[in-house]
Amino acid sequence: MTESVLDQARTLSSGTIAGLAHETRYQAIELIQWGFVQYCERYQDRYTVWQEAWSDYVMTGRLAMVQAAAQARILNEYDQPLCSSERKL
Repeated sequence: MTESVLDQARTLSSGTIAGLAHETRYQAIELIQWGFVQYCERYQDRYTVWQEAWSDYVMTGRLAMVQAAAQARILNEYDQPLCSSERKL
């Protein structure tokens, strides 16, 4: 039996996602893969291989949306105080 596009998306390595998305931050890579898996789950009947799904994921702007959300999330985490004493300042 052939592996479904959803299974293929779930098992892509972080290195593959990093290369495709031109991303080096692990937090962003995880969010991008999560978004791609969600996309494949929703549209799994349209595709037989993950490469076709990825192409559409990029072309529909979904990758860009997830990258923007990842950037905002990462920046928000860096903006938080490091310890409770900093919160009082």
